[in-house]
Amino acid sequence: MSRFREAPEAVETAVGRVVTVVRHPRAGRELAVLGVALFRGKDVLDIGSGDGRLSLDLARVARRVVGVEPSADAVAASARRAAALGLRNVRFEVGAAQHLDLGRRRFDVAVFTWSL
Repeated sequence: MSRFREAPEAVETAVGRVVTVVRHPRAGRELAVLGVALFRGKDVLDIGSGDGRLSLDLARVARRVVGVEPSADAVAASARRAAALGLRNVRFEVGAAQHLDLGRRRFDVAVFTWSL
């Protein structure tokens, strides 16, 4: 029996819906696992956006995506990729999860994948 869940587990909390996904790294793309409906038309925060792959995928269905990543080089590369793809609803910022400064910005969904 596999120790990896094949479907997301969702839990309603006081602050909103929390979705936990555990997948094997070779199992496929995160967006396919989580499901497009969770992000369609939403404002999404991607914490630890890395190379921007998930943020760029999310931008195709979300209203707005903000990717936060501690590596300035990764942020710059992600921004270049977004521009090359013509995606105007995604932006990338340098920052760390433990020091998020979101100000008054609000998000419908936050994702934190492969960032530990």
